[in-house]
Amino acid sequence: MLHGWLAFDCGVELGCLRQTGAIIMSLICVMTSICDVALIAALVFMVRGGNRSFRRDTKIVLLGLVTVLFLPSFFDSFEWCWGVYRFIGFEDMVTILGPVLWLSFFYSFLQEISAKELQAEEALSRKVLDALPVGVWIIDQDERVVRGNPASERIVGERVQDVTGTNIQSKWRRRSTGEVIEPGDWQAARAVQEGKISIDEEIEIERVDGRHKILLSSAVPIRDAGGRISGAINVFQDITEIRQTQLLQTQLFELSIDMLSVGGFDGYFKQLNPAWSKTLGWSNDELMSKPWIEFIHPDDRDRTYEASQRLIKGEGLLSFENRYQCKDGSYRWLSCNSAPWVEDKLIFVVARDITDRKQIEKTMEERLIALTQPLGDVSTLRFEDLFSLETIQAIQDAFADATGVASIITDTEGRPITRPSNFTTLCGEIIRKTEKGYCNCVCSDAAIGRINPHGPTMQPCLSAGLLNGGTGISVGDRHIANWLIGQVLDEDMDTSKIRHYAEEIGVEQERFDQALSQVPRMSKRQFEKICRALYLIAQQLSRLAIQNVQQARDITRRKKAEEEVRELNAELEKHVQNRTADLEAINKELEAFSYSVSHDLRAPLRAIVGFSQVLAEDYENKLDDQGKDILRRVINAGKGMEELIEGLLTMARLTRKELNWSQVDLSMLAGTIVQEFQQREPNRHVEVMIEPNLIAYGDRALLRPVLENLIGNAWKFTAGKDPAKIEFGSTQIEGQKVFYVRDNGAGFDMAYVDKLFKAFSRLHRQEEFAGTGIGLATVQRIIHRHGGRVWAQGEVEKGATFYFYLKTP
Repeated sequence: MLHGWLAFDCGVELGCLRQTGAIIMSLICVMTSICDVALIAALVFMVRGGNRSFRRDTKIVLLGLVTVLFLPSFFDSFEWCWGVYRFIGFEDMVTILGPVLWLSFFYSFLQEISAKELQAEEALSRKVLDALPVGVWIIDQDERVVRGNPASERIVGERVQDVTGTNIQSKWRRRSTGEVIEPGDWQAARAVQEGKISIDEEIEIERVDGRHKILLSSAVPIRDAGGRISGAINVFQDITEIRQTQLLQTQLFELSIDMLSVGGFDGYFKQLNPAWSKTLGWSNDELMSKPWIEFIHPDDRDRTYEASQRLIKGEGLLSFENRYQCKDGSYRWLSCNSAPWVEDKLIFVVARDITDRKQIEKTMEERLIALTQPLGDVSTLRFEDLFSLETIQAIQDAFADATGVASIITDTEGRPITRPSNFTTLCGEIIRKTEKGYCNCVCSDAAIGRINPHGPTMQPCLSAGLLNGGTGISVGDRHIANWLIGQVLDEDMDTSKIRHYAEEIGVEQERFDQALSQVPRMSKRQFEKICRALYLIAQQLSRLAIQNVQQARDITRRKKAEEEVRELNAELEKHVQNRTADLEAINKELEAFSYSVSHDLRAPLRAIVGFSQVLAEDYENKLDDQGKDILRRVINAGKGMEELIEGLLTMARLTRKELNWSQVDLSMLAGTIVQEFQQREPNRHVEVMIEPNLIAYGDRALLRPVLENLIGNAWKFTAGKDPAKIEFGSTQIEGQKVFYVRDNGAGFDMAYVDKLFKAFSRLHRQEEFAGTGIGLATVQRIIHRHGGRVWAQGEVEKGATFYFYLKTP
């Protein structure tokens, strides 16, 4: 356009072109003007018909150009050009605006490209977010969820649209304390409020389907271009299976009856399970404080050192045997399987105490040397030929009386050799007197008396289904007799099936039922213990039988063995009798106490409290202030007595309850109890610390009162402290895992520690701290029922710590 204008201008002003040239130049000018008009039309179209962003930007540019270029040209419309004044017209304006138009178009084109790139990046970000295996929530300034990914739905169990706009933390708990996370206190909220990054906090949630999940959660704040916090990103990962696996591994390590350990190439133990302490007597800290070679018997150290060098080179060891010194100075034989982990310079060891096996091997070796001559023909030997029946009868009677079971020795076909001991009327006088019953009993006796090298045989009787057990007695490899015990009713057994047996054998039902009611009851666990004791005695009799065959060469040894058997039975009888007497006395005492409290104390006490309340309500106007005060004291004392009686009944009920063993998460239980106390007294500020993953094995229904009493005492006796502190955790004491509840409350004088666990004994006045004096006595009884121990340490005004441990059944 510019070159056309110049050509036309030159032709007019100089007059030096010929007519034909002038015409051609004029045509060029016209065509150029047409192009200018087309450009103007395109400009108008793009300004009015283009996309919105382009129109907006182009209008801004054109407005500026018109203002700067066109208006000055309008007021100054003439200029000197080649010696003449010339008017700047429409063509000049187009010439000026053309490049500007193309610049504006190019700017809008770049802006469209940027928008598309931004959309592409956003789509890519969404794809990446959706593909992440961890849960992600985007949180706004109001601490509410605005966006999430599919992984968050799988982990939490709720759709993103269902949690959008909510504070999801209301369903979350901190694993470290068990406390519910309050609004404004979860990680994303703190990131929004404080602008700090929070990493790797373990959270426990309960999904809508009731399943519990453990999450590893982190949060980071989001800032805008100006550095202001506009929200936060919450990232969480499901680590439930990881924590369950770790818990299982820890439990397997802690509960294993084998001796498990991790050692280093430096010759020191790094980790030991409780079995080491139980076997050797040393605490785990003592075992880890010195090189393990110092615990090895001097005669075995060279072999052990050579074996450790092979492990360091990457070789494994199987069934390596050596002797370890116990704390009492004795030595125990251990058989070890070991495997190295060269990369971390660690050695994994599984050891087992084989001291008893070594002793047995030594004894058998001595006997084999003594019995160098063959036994000869034993096919005609009978039990009566090898033992004094009078002595055996005495042993059998004593065993039956001590254990409360029936007992008899028969031949291999089930025919009696000794007289029955402690037979019940049901079996001896009713079932065995019938043809079918006697046949079933003989068959049952023969079945349970078979030789079993691994232990006694136990099974229900073929007749009435009572608990029966037995073991065989042999001489060499010949089975010569059966020692049978039983006629005991499983305390959990339904007797309806047994009652139907009366009809099968043709016995009067009433007589059968009366005899059945006299059959002793016991648990299967107790009966198994008695059977194992019988097995040990029968094994000893089998050994004695061999010795009796060889009595010409070994009379002295036989007499010694018989004396050992008699002493064993006498000791067993004495132990069982003492234990039975103690249990009977305790049961009678509890029964008498419960009856007395229920019938002799509660009824008159209710009358006293009730009539006193009636007197206070109906005769209030007739009593002076002193009379009202006395009446109020009577009512309060009566209610206090009712609480005391209720506590005593609770203690009696809990200590007599049958134990239901299971794994109990004490940390979770303690967290629930603390939350209940906080709900009762929301205005109290108490700092509570609960160690996570404290697992015990016991009766959950009984362990809850233990923690309720211990934590409740800590809560009560810290009432005057600010801040009040309560801690529930665990420690190792002499290789034993011990739990504790610690507080910084009123404490107590250790001079009176023996009174803590006695019923009705209190170290503080009722006016200072309310209570009945029954709680700690109940705790002690429950802990003792779990085979554990409880004790306390304290100092006046500096707090108290209560320790307890439980034994695995």
